[in-house]
Amino acid sequence: MSLIHQFREGYDLLCHAIEGLTSIEMKQVIEEGKWTIYENVIHVVDADLAYTERIKRVIAEDEPVFLPFDQDLWTKRLNYHECNIEDYLTLFRLSRETISSLLEGMAPELWTRSGKKGEEVITLKQLVEALIGHVENHVRTIERLRNRMNLH
Repeated sequence: MSLIHQFREGYDLLCHAIEGLTSIEMKQVIEEGKWTIYENVIHVVDADLAYTERIKRVIAEDEPVFLPFDQDLWTKRLNYHECNIEDYLTLFRLSRETISSLLEGMAPELWTRSGKKGEEVITLKQLVEALIGHVENHVRTIERLRNRMNLH
């Protein structure tokens, strides 16, 4: 399976992970001090958008510098539990489709273009791989939380 196909598939993986859950179930605190299912979903979308900006900059600019973001502060200060999850999922789907189309149409040599996060050099390919792994990691977290709630 190609990287682009795996990347595009992230939306379906995330939707499948929360299928059948109510908003109340997703907002239930399962592990004290840990994110709820709802927070995991909103975080995935926010992180994806931050990385989408990085992807575009790597393609369009020469050696861009990536700004970090504090995911815990975003979760807390952006009031994730007040966000409309359906809107976020729509945004996620559209972003993944748009970036997939962009990646499909670009020259193969662009996969080696890179940007910097501190001293670390990150290629376009690594950014896409990171986003694929990020969704998979949070889907596993959601599945674990569902199991703890006995909501298979």
